Amino acid sequence: MRETARIADELIKLLQSEGFTIQRYDSMTTSSIYLKLDYGVCNSIRIGDHKGKRQYKYRYNVDIGRKQVNRHKTPEGWERWYYPETALRALVKDAVLERKRLIAKHGQEQYWVLMAQRKFDNQGNKGFWQNAKLVSQMDIGGASVDYQVNEKAKDALNRLSSLPGMHAIKEQVDEMVHYSRIAALRKNNNLKSSAQSNHMIFTGNPGTGKTTAARLIGEAFAEIGLLKRDSNNDIPFVEVHHSMITHPHVGEAEKRMVAKFEEARGGVLFIDEAYAFVGKSDARTSEKVVATMVQYIEDMRDQIVVIAAGYPKNMAEFLSLNPGLASRFPTIIHFPDYDISDLVAIAQQMLLEQEYLGTSEFYEALASVMWIEKSKANFGNARIVRNHIERSVRRQAMRVARLPQPSRKDLATLTGEDLVYSPQGVQNSEIEALHKIIREAQARLFALDLKGLIQRTL
Repeated sequence: MRETARIADELIKLLQSEGFTIQRYDSMTTSSIYLKLDYGVCNSIRIGDHKGKRQYKYRYNVDIGRKQVNRHKTPEGWERWYYPETALRALVKDAVLERKRLIAKHGQEQYWVLMAQRKFDNQGNKGFWQNAKLVSQMDIGGASVDYQVNEKAKDALNRLSSLPGMHAIKEQVDEMVHYSRIAALRKNNNLKSSAQSNHMIFTGNPGTGKTTAARLIGEAFAEIGLLKRDSNNDIPFVEVHHSMITHPHVGEAEKRMVAKFEEARGGVLFIDEAYAFVGKSDARTSEKVVATMVQYIEDMRDQIVVIAAGYPKNMAEFLSLNPGLASRFPTIIHFPDYDISDLVAIAQQMLLEQEYLGTSEFYEALASVMWIEKSKANFGNARIVRNHIERSVRRQAMRVARLPQPSRKDLATLTGEDLVYSPQGVQNSEIEALHKIIREAQARLFALDLKGLIQRTL
């Protein structure tokens, strides 16, 4: 199975680079590894050194030792494609084309619905895929060192990987974890190894996932062993706001900040709206509190991850408040506003967590609503999505309550009317919002063109 596992790891990396959701099952009884793509919507893959049983009708099969690619149909009409281990990129290319075909046939929203339906239907079901697990970056590759990526860490990293629109944070976390792995290997081989700071600055608007990402990073880092902690205790996540620290008595604010650091030992100290410590009437107290932060950030660097978050411009002011702050936060990650597809994916996850399913009409209406919401000032990203989901669930309960004998599907399904009174009406509002965005963009382009014209004539 060692060679089979190596090939599976290589194939998974290629599939992950194309954005597939992957479930993996290692079967000792068949000496094969099975991968399910997008919860099976985009078919499944068998990897082994034998042809496999005839009754297992997998679309894609990697046969170790095979000489060439072979695509054919079985007498029952099933497509069965076989690849040598040297043609993994050809397999991935075929899988990507199949996904494009399915999206063209059903539409992107319906493809998400199909994924959600497959995941929902398989929850709790007994059978072959009961032991299949979602694959994260930490499940493949990597060197063996004196700490293990245990199941709790994998779970946290899997949840982080499943968050939409988190490409930058995923890459950064992978980089930090693998750096620590290599540092441990260097130390074991009597090579110099420098410690790294895990503290970070998160910038972005409200509702872009900063708090959720910080919590999951803390869980993963603590379980992996990047943070020293009492293994018998839960991993702390301590959220701090300026209002929780301020105090009228001299020295009390600093003591409160120290207490928060101690409370977060072995986990994450999340300082939300950190720039609130800048430019207050009690400026001297704020400076002392920030100086305390700087000291404890350094003193507890291997026991705590400090993540300060807020708007980009304001966070720049925060870092300039103390000469030692910027150097204590070597990593700055920006969380951009979600695009419409990410917002719909977030809604899908929220619904699945509550064991609900949205119809294609529901997701189409939600996409229209999100276009309208994004055109408004102070758009709240995922927080706005949650508000609409909660309202839809309440409206669905009223609708289903009128049914004489609601089925399990009735109890779990949200329709377009559960989201809005008139799906067509909201689409008309979306058109108006899009026209507004286009007009604003055209006005801005005109202003820039005019400015350039004036500069050229001077």
